Amino acid sequence: MQESCYMVSEYLQGIYYGSNAIDLKSLNILHGRFCWIVHIDLLILQDDGNLIDISSIASYCALHGTKLPGVELIEGESGEYEDFELLSGDLAEATVLQLHHVPLCISVSKIGSALILDCNGVEENCTSMSLVVSVDEVSLCCGVKKLRGGMCNTSEIDQAMTLAVAASLDIFPKLQHILHITNEEDRQYPDVPPTRLGLLA
Repeated sequence: MQESCYMVSEYLQGIYYGSNAIDLKSLNILHGRFCWIVHIDLLILQDDGNLIDISSIASYCALHGTKLPGVELIEGESGEYEDFELLSGDLAEATVLQLHHVPLCISVSKIGSALILDCNGVEENCTSMSLVVSVDEVSLCCGVKKLRGGMCNTSEIDQAMTLAVAASLDIFPKLQHILHITNEEDRQYPDVPPTRLGLLA
């Protein structure tokens, strides 16, 4: 489990950084001195297959629910800004994290000569090879990673990418619908702590 978690963490970090999913400039507080750092902590209670897929879905929801506190820059004796302080803990003064087409990871596994999606743990043990295809909100493939030691040809890679894009067209609208409902509830009750999405798989 620990090795799988390390692989998920490393891959997601690489995909988010490589795809410019997070606007790094929006994390800047005071150029060259202070900036926000984004951490995503995932608590994995059980692994019954598709760990990287569900982790990317949970991360997607977490990033879209992230808000940055409002800050006020503080001038030093030189007259230049040297420090900052938080305005308050009021969520109404927070700003949303600037994101650009955050990708999801979709695993395509090979059992025999067939390529399948959404394997459970038992099915994963039967696979000779798996490809993790990262697809963003505009159906662009951001990356492909091969898991396990089996071989695949270029035709199978093309098939896997086609399957992953097709699956993403179903998954993204559902996630965005859930996030929209959650955001509407948060706006309706501004004094209540925001709803947090929990995903069990």
